[in-house]
Amino acid sequence: AANGAAFGDKILILSETRVEWFLCAQAVAKLGASVVTLFSNLGDEGIVYGINQTEVKLMIVSCDLMPKIRSLITQIPTVETIVYIEHKNLHKDITTSQVNGFPDNIRLQSLQEVERTGTQMSDIQFQTPKPEDVFVIMYTSGTTGPPKAAIATHRQMVDGSANTALLALKDVISESRSHTYIAFLPLAHVFELTVEFALFYAGVRMGYASPFTLTDSSP
Repeated sequence: AANGAAFGDKILILSETRVEWFLCAQAVAKLGASVVTLFSNLGDEGIVYGINQTEVKLMIVSCDLMPKIRSLITQIPTVETIVYIEHKNLHKDITTSQVNGFPDNIRLQSLQEVERTGTQMSDIQFQTPKPEDVFVIMYTSGTTGPPKAAIATHRQMVDGSANTALLALKDVISESRSHTYIAFLPLAHVFELTVEFALFYAGVRMGYASPFTLTDSSP
């Protein structure tokens, strides 16, 4: 709501797995908009295809992927606003160099700016989505052609997370306070997203990593 997004909009999250991805997905759901996901390592054609097919107006993008989006911006004419997830613990000039160079008609905001604006807004009335409303449009990796969209409703995501909690993760969840889940699989895939929601609901602690930071032998 702080950046003009509204109920029923489609909002793309294009980022590696990180806590901001998960938090933004929950914010989009609260707003009653639909999350659109594309794998962060998807090729240019796949990214353009997914954005144009869903007619996304607002994107949430990690800084590392901003140069890629900048190079494709003329091919995705529906995009009006880009919220970028800033680097943590890095010099500000690194972030600045990655977000510069966009056309004047593209509105750029940092996620921190959106958060600050949101805290200053009061009495926001959210329209509650129905169980059958679309929660997420997830695109495949497109290995055999253009990426394909798979749609999940709010009911399907809640049911999937509940079933995952009750069946696959029941032993972990019963000891939730003694476990920490290390998240590194792509959140753009329904498996990781479902697991994280199940653990989040159950109060299991989560930490975020990547294959490049997961072990002592990682490159």
